Amino acid sequence: MLRMSIMEHLEELRSRIIKALYGFGVVFLICLYESDRLFDIVMAPGWDAMRRTGIPGADFIAIGLMEQFQIIWVWTPLVASLFLSSPWILWQVWAFLSPGLYKRERKWAIPFVLCTAGLFLLGGAFGYFIAFRYGMTFLLGIGKNAHVLPLISIEDYFDRFVDMMLGIGVVFELPVLLFFLTLLA
Repeated sequence: MLRMSIMEHLEELRSRIIKALYGFGVVFLICLYESDRLFDIVMAPGWDAMRRTGIPGADFIAIGLMEQFQIIWVWTPLVASLFLSSPWILWQVWAFLSPGLYKRERKWAIPFVLCTAGLFLLGGAFGYFIAFRYGMTFLLGIGKNAHVLPLISIEDYFDRFVDMMLGIGVVFELPVLLFFLTLLA
């Protein structure tokens, strides 16, 4: 086994962090260029929910002066970049950690990473295509009989969207957590 000094470890860590940031930066620039399309993808479940309620005039609005800029040109590309560059970032983490693992530990690491990433993406897809759409339809339709017109700010919508996608993605991680907890028992 090759032994490294603390300074060599720190240099390797710095190198991996820089590579991860470069990868993230490239993906962020691409997402920034495509921010209008990405925002349409984010808004699709909300538009679908608005349409399903059948309430005429229901729409999304921007309340603050900078709200459109922040959501469309900053937060949407930033969140999309985090998701899209996560394989590269995880690879950099793995490349830093793997030399210090035993062979049997490396054997478990690859299935763990694949299962974790797959379940998180599956949870995000479930949230996007099912849970968020039907949840929004239900919540927007509550005031229909009371003649309440839903006008939702894009900032509020985006916050709920990200919270739901991350929340359901994390919930889908529970089988992996339970599996590893049973290994400890």
